[in-house]
Amino acid sequence: MCGVANTLPRRTANGQSRNSLRLAILATHPIQYHTPWYRGLAADGRLQVKVFYCHRATPGQQAEAGFGVPFEWDIPLLDGYEYEFLENVASNPQTSSFSGLDVPGIYKSLGAEGFDAVLVNGWNHKACWQTVWAAKRLGIPVLVRGDSHLHTPRSEAKSLVKDLAYPWMLRLFDGYLSVGQWSREYYVHYGVPENQVFHVPHVIDEALFTKRDKGSYCTREATRMKWNLPTEAIVFLFVGKFTALKNPTLFLDALRRSHGIQPNIAGFMVGDGPESRSCEVLAREWQVPVTLAGFINQTGLPEIFSASDVLVLPSAQETWGIVVNEAMWSGLPCIVSDQVGCGPDLIAGKGTGEVFPVGDHDALAQAMVQLAGDAEYRRGCSARAKELIKQYSVSSAVEGTVQAVISVVKESVR
Repeated sequence: MCGVANTLPRRTANGQSRNSLRLAILATHPIQYHTPWYRGLAADGRLQVKVFYCHRATPGQQAEAGFGVPFEWDIPLLDGYEYEFLENVASNPQTSSFSGLDVPGIYKSLGAEGFDAVLVNGWNHKACWQTVWAAKRLGIPVLVRGDSHLHTPRSEAKSLVKDLAYPWMLRLFDGYLSVGQWSREYYVHYGVPENQVFHVPHVIDEALFTKRDKGSYCTREATRMKWNLPTEAIVFLFVGKFTALKNPTLFLDALRRSHGIQPNIAGFMVGDGPESRSCEVLAREWQVPVTLAGFINQTGLPEIFSASDVLVLPSAQETWGIVVNEAMWSGLPCIVSDQVGCGPDLIAGKGTGEVFPVGDHDALAQAMVQLAGDAEYRRGCSARAKELIKQYSVSSAVEGTVQAVISVVKESVR
């Protein structure tokens, strides 16, 4: 790939030559799951990458986003790569609305630095379209990365509108980055040629979740004692926002049902949000063997996974479910609903866990009983999970990005 990249022309603002292609990335705000990808691109060196951020979320806005408590991430989100915060002129700056990110200065920024390609993360904000139009005016090819899929419930009318509008809209991009099977199918459904879709999976800082193998974290036994988890129990873990879409109460009910069949089952719930109080009440009412730990920041999660045996993600809707990546890097089998986007890539038919019909309490409970009652099957799922997730490493995301940039730049100079 390096040889191919070196044969391509490089854009510069002042006509000077350079040795690698320059990529601008438009991002809404610093996101803990994107930072490892950006760092990886910077360290790889085949691309010169600069990330343009539209917004800096406050601790209060993190709480409003469903986390339930104000906080700042306890990992550095801006280290290891070049970045710039654009001036956001929106009257109400936020990431939860189309007009909340308004960055007219992106045209000047792109034009001043001689970029060869531009990448936008999605198309749900005004800033994304400002960037697309700026790139088009400057003659710079545009890539888009998204995890939308066709499995989200929508009305017939909405589907018809998208079927009419999206093929036209998507033609404005020159390359498409998919995170998995469902997002690839989404692009192709709307008319994108398959050879223009590049696999750039969701990734995490895998080193953070493998350090425990080197003795960096408390032992499993000490962590269980800390959180009042039975030493010999098979612990099923729920990690995420306590919102209706994440289905934490379904997890609790399945835990209640499975414990009635397999008494060595216990639960561990990590997170906060609108459903937290309901979960506390139900846990007491049902006398479920569960520990509710509240919100735990990123660096505390590896210890949580080390104390657990199986991850459960029962979401009603989930574009991907990156907590599954974290669990699999930690060697945990996973049970996910059939509305979790990573299911076809990481779970279904892979021998790494189970997929159950969304909302089906009995099916989830049965899957939990199966994994709790069969230690050999559980160990096999764990081993296969640790092997499969290696395909979803930072290096794989970097490679897919580099290939996509080279491809669109080659097309632009023909």
